[in-house]
Amino acid sequence: MDDIVYENITVQYCFPENNASCRKEVRTGPAYIFLFIVLSCISVCTVFLNLLVIISISHFKQLHTPTNLIILSLAVADLIVGLIVMPGNIMQLIDSCWYLGKLVCIFFPLISSLSVFASVLSLVLIAVDRYIAVCDPLLYPSRVTVLARRQAKAVRAVCNSVSKEQEAKVPGSSETKAAKKLSLVICVYLLCWIPFYLTSFSLETFNTSSIVWTFFGWLLFFNSSINPIIYAIFYQWFRVSVKLIMTCRIYDPSSSRFNLLSDGI
Repeated sequence: MDDIVYENITVQYCFPENNASCRKEVRTGPAYIFLFIVLSCISVCTVFLNLLVIISISHFKQLHTPTNLIILSLAVADLIVGLIVMPGNIMQLIDSCWYLGKLVCIFFPLISSLSVFASVLSLVLIAVDRYIAVCDPLLYPSRVTVLARRQAKAVRAVCNSVSKEQEAKVPGSSETKAAKKLSLVICVYLLCWIPFYLTSFSLETFNTSSIVWTFFGWLLFFNSSINPIIYAIFYQWFRVSVKLIMTCRIYDPSSSRFNLLSDGI
């Protein structure tokens, strides 16, 4: 009876001409189609949002500050996650076969690991930078020595744009906002990474092809989509720069010297 059952099973291989290749498993159905669409939208949004951050900080000279340069490095790492890592994992999620060759197969895990590590390292640097700025603001320019003069100019521009009356009513408001953003950074990081770490310590319970492992792995990647929202959309300069980019005003020869903190733009 068992022989009859096995004879009726058609085995498909990733490369039909080679029976030694891996078995082909294509996941179809409404659920996987919906998952493919959702994950593809997340990948596209990740690329789009991080591109806006990269263009904004790179183009406008007013944003060339030490903190923003770290945000720029974070956006580049997250852009790689959205442009390379996410599509590769979507392909593996839908089809178990690998069609991009041995060379790409070797470098893809390396690129994935380096981009995620660079994203985490940038997060740590931003957290340290904001911690120093909040807890020791007087010594902040001397401790952060890269592009210190430009940071001082940016700080003066921000101070000039804030009304004195508002500062009198809400003393230390900038420090409070920075502390809230730092707390949000830590919370989002923990929510995205702790589940993945816990499942990685439980490999006997969850294998790499399980739904739980896949979900927590994508939760880790989703952190790259949230990062530009946390570090950029909450800032006024980002909203203004996005408006200038979307209206093509960055093609103005003098656009790189625009004051993004003024109300006239």
